[in-house]
Amino acid sequence: MPTVSESFRRTYMDSYLKGKPQSDNYLRFIVQELKPYIDAHYPTRPDRQNTFIVGSSMGGMISVYAMNEYPEVFGGAAGMSIAWISQDKPNFELPLAAFNYLQRHRTPPAGHHLYMGHGTTEMDRWYDPYQAFVDEIVRDQGYTAANWQVVARSRQPDIARL
Repeated sequence: MPTVSESFRRTYMDSYLKGKPQSDNYLRFIVQELKPYIDAHYPTRPDRQNTFIVGSSMGGMISVYAMNEYPEVFGGAAGMSIAWISQDKPNFELPLAAFNYLQRHRTPPAGHHLYMGHGTTEMDRWYDPYQAFVDEIVRDQGYTAANWQVVARSRQPDIARL
């Protein structure tokens, strides 16, 4: 089932991904090569409970995607300034595709943690309505304050704390 129109997909693929989407290859590399190497060579706690993935912008989006694609590997994901719109202007097709994906791929809340945060200026100023929709999906999946947090903060320094 396509999640975006063919014209949007073609434009997005050519303009932003240079015709080569690599998200699934990237996650396979992390799960099948990088994580096993790190666990074999460093004193880690390799279980899901101690394995989290974090990123910002598109890295935030792929972090949430990673937890949903590999829930047995990742016990948590954090997305900072998640690029729900992934362009320099608001659009509906990419967020809708992300929302449709999240509706279909329900990582169970038991044993998983999710953090999402964004600013309130620049591109982040457009994220509130998209984040609110994601919040509904996450809430419907059974996440609560015990394993899910969303924070929107201004990037302005708190002068009183300086």
